Amino acid sequence: MYNRSVSKIDSEELDRSSGVFIPDAVLQGYGCKNCVWKSFGQCPHGLDDGDSLPKGYCDEFLNFLMSLANEGDSISAIKEKFMLYVQELQALIDFNDYNRLKQEYDHLIATGAGSDALRQMEMRMNAYKLWWNKLNEGVIKGLGKIVDRESRKNENDINVNHKISLTQIHQLMNKAKNLTSEESKTKELEYND
Repeated sequence: MYNRSVSKIDSEELDRSSGVFIPDAVLQGYGCKNCVWKSFGQCPHGLDDGDSLPKGYCDEFLNFLMSLANEGDSISAIKEKFMLYVQELQALIDFNDYNRLKQEYDHLIATGAGSDALRQMEMRMNAYKLWWNKLNEGVIKGLGKIVDRESRKNENDINVNHKISLTQIHQLMNKAKNLTSEESKTKELEYND
């Protein structure tokens, strides 16, 4: 993947520079209204749930999306990578919540809490563990698909670069014929001498 560090950029400029055009409606849908960064308290502009920038997304978000793009990627490939990013964020949050619950569980055991409280805590821990595991598996499978696709693309690029045209084949054949006829003339001269 290649990263672009661009201070001010709009989707029209990205369309010309990378070949990928992300419509404003898509950017607004993933942007401020449903921003994953806001939901995790990581908004670069410090916006809260109801707040939004005038255009509905920030340049940082647009630059981040474009940093997920490889040369020749479609908008679907960028969305796929973004969804994997969101899944991974959620998996990390779930794992953190699981660890927090585990500490509470250990504290309950140390204080001699009742078996009902322990069972409820175990069920909550198992739920977080299952969700974390499921999200992790999804991320691993998704990343595997991306790597496979990129490997196939690289293999295809290598194969394409080694192909020769029909004209080049004819030129090589003509050179071979000329060399063969010159060699046979040279051999005839040698035998006649």
